[in-house]
Amino acid sequence: MSGNSKVTGCSTGGITNLNGTVTMRGSSSVDDATLYYRPAVTNSAILTIQDQASVRSTNGGGIQNGSGATLTITGSATIADNHGYGIQNEGELELSGQACVWGRDDGSTGAGGIKTSGSAIIKGNAKVSGCNSPYSDDLYDRGSQGGGVLVEGGTLDVLESAEISGNTATHGGGICATGGAVHLGGNAKVTGNAARSNDYWGS
Repeated sequence: MSGNSKVTGCSTGGITNLNGTVTMRGSSSVDDATLYYRPAVTNSAILTIQDQASVRSTNGGGIQNGSGATLTITGSATIADNHGYGIQNEGELELSGQACVWGRDDGSTGAGGIKTSGSAIIKGNAKVSGCNSPYSDDLYDRGSQGGGVLVEGGTLDVLESAEISGNTATHGGGICATGGAVHLGGNAKVTGNAARSNDYWGS
């Protein structure tokens, strides 16, 4: 996909990449693509999102990156305004350049940033910001975890000048690690996040 091309208004989902190499570039976008509350983009191979390309406004989350798959988001690409996690990663994920994962434009809950059980690297000046996992009145409810990033396994590396900021959740407004390993390096920041409990990283 390139230029201003769009995949939009699809009730059966946006893009499914089973075994190929797909690149979204320019100002291409996937908008308003819903598959019964499943992610709009499903990647089982190699997917690159670059330049000003975007995945936004979907009801089942943005991107599902499967086990063994590779997802690279760079340039000024945006994953935003999705109801559900912006990215669910079981493979290899790299978020770099000025790329960003944002929450919903209306500030509503139910829009976590990244859920990962694979390998995730956030570097450069990339950001995960403004994401709001749903609050729960029960502080022991693990259904509301990781406003910015929920790490369920694998590794998360936040490097260089990357930033995880302005996210909220019941547990771990910034990063919630229920498994795996988290590493911060360089000038990376986890700042300005909010959590109702303090049993995980909240700021």
